[in-house]
Order: sequence, then C-alpha cells, then structure tokens
Amino acid sequence: MLTRAAHKRLWLLTLLLLIGFALRLHNLTVANLDIDETWSYVNSFYLAYPSGYTAVQILAPEPNNALHLFLLSLFLRLLPGAFAARWLSVVVGVLTIPLAARIGFRLYGRRAALISALIVALAYAPVTFSQIARPYALATMLALLSLLFWLEKRARLNMLASALVPLAHVGAIPVVFAQDALTLWGILRGARVRKLDWIIRRVPVYAMLLLLVYAAYVRLDVHVISSGQTAPTPTDLLDHALSVINGGFAPLTAGGVLFLLGVVLPLIGLALLNRRKLPVNLRLPLLWIALTYAMLIAGAVFSNGPIKWLHISHVAVALALLMAGILAQAKRRIVYAVLLAYCLASAASLLSFYVHPSLYWSDVRAEVESVRQADEPLYLQQPTILWSLQVNNPDAPYINQLPALADRPARYLYLEMDGWMPAAPSECNPEPLWVNSSGLRLLDCHLE
Repeated sequence: MLTRAAHKRLWLLTLLLLIGFALRLHNLTVANLDIDETWSYVNSFYLAYPSGYTAVQILAPEPNNALHLFLLSLFLRLLPGAFAARWLSVVVGVLTIPLAARIGFRLYGRRAALISALIVALAYAPVTFSQIARPYALATMLALLSLLFWLEKRARLNMLASALVPLAHVGAIPVVFAQDALTLWGILRGARVRKLDWIIRRVPVYAMLLLLVYAAYVRLDVHVISSGQTAPTPTDLLDHALSVINGGFAPLTAGGVLFLLGVVLPLIGLALLNRRKLPVNLRLPLLWIALTYAMLIAGAVFSNGPIKWLHISHVAVALALLMAGILAQAKRRIVYAVLLAYCLASAASLLSFYVHPSLYWSDVRAEVESVRQADEPLYLQQPTILWSLQVNNPDAPYINQLPALADRPARYLYLEMDGWMPAAPSECNPEPLWVNSSGLRLLDCHLE
C-alpha cells in the first residue's frame, strides 16, 4: 500500500506529465514543416502507400533515420498531414519525462526523480524537439530506455534498446558508449560481470552501428553526408552545453541573465561547496556529455567539414540529471529557488518559441505570389524544395514539378535554391525576379 508521501509524489509526477504533454501539443501544427521534416513526411508517406519506390530506395539516403520513417509511416495510415508527422515525436517526447524520473531515482533518489521530471517536462530542447517530425525525440527516448535497462541490470532489454538507438539517430549513441565505458571500468576494477555474456550482448549493438556507418559512407556516390551546416566551434559547443537544457538564450537577454545567475552559478557553487558529498553517480551524466561533445568534435574533424551537431536533445536530459544530482543534496529552500529561476528562464524561451512560429514556406509562397501573374505556373526540380512548398501550401495547385520540354508553356516561373542541383533550365533568365536570404531564387522563363 502506498504511503501518503508516495501518493503525493505520484500526483506530482502525473501533473508534470500532463504539463509536459500540453507544452508539446501546443501549436503543434502552426509552424511550417521545414525541409528536413518535409523529407521525413514525404518518404514516410511513400512507405505507407504505394509510390513506385522500394523501401530500400526510400531509406538509403538517410539510413540512421530508418526506424523513425517506418514508425511514422504507421502513424500516417491513421492520422493526416502535419499533425500525424509530428505526433510520433510528441508521444515519445512525453515518455522521456517518466524515463528521466526513473533514471534520476535510480541514480540519486526520490527527490532527484521529481527534479529530473520537472526539468525534462519544461526544458526548451526536449519540448521543441518533440514538435519536430524528425527522429531526435525518438532517439532520445530509446537512449533513455537503454540507460534505464542498464541501471536495472536487465541485460537483454538493454541490448535491444541499445541496438535500436542508431536506427533512430546515431547522435544518441554516446549514451550507449557511456554505459559500456563504465562497465569496462568496473571490470578492470574487479566488478563481478559475466564477461562473455556481456560481450555477446554488445555484438548486435555495435554491428548495427557499424552497418549504419558503412551505409552512410557508401551513399557518398549518390548523396552527400551533410546538409551543409557549419562545423561547431569550441565557443558554439560551450554555449550549446550551457543553454540546450532551456533554450539558446542570447547572453544579455533577461532569460539568459536569469539562467546564468539563478541556475548555472548556484549549481557551480553548490558543486564546489559540497564536492565531498556529491553522489559518485554524477560521473554518468558527466561522461555522457563529454563523450557526446568528443564525438561531435571528432565528426567535425574527420568528416572534413560540417556535421549536424544541434540534433542532440538527449544532452538536455544529461544536464537535467546532472542538475538533479547536485540539487538532491541541497537544502530545500535552495532547491526551490534554483528550480523557480530555471522555470522562469525556460518559460521565457518557450514563450518566444510559441509566439514566433516558423512560417517560412508560407512566406515564400506570399513573396512568389507578389510577382506572379494570374494563371502563371510555378515549376521546380529540386525535390525537397518542391515538397516543402507543396506540403505547406496544399491550396496552391500551380506549384508543380518541371514538366518535359514539350509540355512546358511559353512562359512560366521557376524557383530554385542557389547552388543546388539540378540547375535551372536554359530558357530561364539567370537574373532573379526575387531572391531571399536563404538563397531561394525566382526566375522568369520564356520558350522561344
């Protein structure tokens, strides 16, 4: 039978789940699907319904997104449009809240469980990544599931969850690396581990990871590995480490100052003052964060250029566990003060996110229509640009794939992303009618 204190904790956790769910659901379909989300949506739709493409053709361009595309295709059979595309991320994003609470409990106790749940429910990165039709929330949930099974010594379930992590997104694999590094450290220090069983259970995990790495490099012949983002600088990485848990505050904003003075500095002070009393298990989130950023830096160096370094919402959970571990030993008044400052800072960041949703592709359509003549068609060749415009503007039937030369009208408009292939047809005037800051160019085309 549950005690009164246990009932209170259960109700608090339920309340945090409801708040986390409401934040992840709010304005879910208001923002446009961006290029990457559109790619996931269209290819999942091709998996869900006959399209003329095989599953291998659909999954090959982004092999470490395979699990997300498959699950999303199931959702698209039941729900329509942008809501379905993002609903999967909402579901797995909400599941990270109790998982973080359970992990916090296993590492640091009951108080840390509630602190972890509070932070993950309200934190900017977990909330906003749960509104993106991409695999990042799914990868974070699987990584936490893998970590929980490792802490609870459920070896077979840990093997399964760990093997699924790279299938969702390879960016979450440092969580698995941290588990194995600590297991190896324990073996070296004489911990009782059935070494052969452990090695056998790690084989599927790393076999899956190596297979995906191989597939990624094989596709160099037909596809690029990176989307063109710049490699993170040391300053970028430090800023990301400090801000991803509640949002990328500019240093001099009210939210940024509040987060620095009310959360970061008190936590550093508590850690220094109570360093002898800090839980030994703090090494787990610290190692998790260190391995993540080591992987990102190595990726930036060895890939000879850019990598997708912001897609690591699991770091927010690692930082939440780090905060929970430090605060679990603090006096109650200090805990309340730090969490209040954190909640206010996070609320400021989320408010900005909700008030200014991205309407990029709707704005592009409005700009195009400002120079388009009545009944004049708009053609594109670059698939992701075409899909993004069509998905976000379903009531604009004049946006279509460029037809064969014999089927083109005497005059039409052509939209392209500067520098992307294929290039504009030869009948298009290279001087754009309109160009935006992203490099989208609207060309006037005439057939003689």
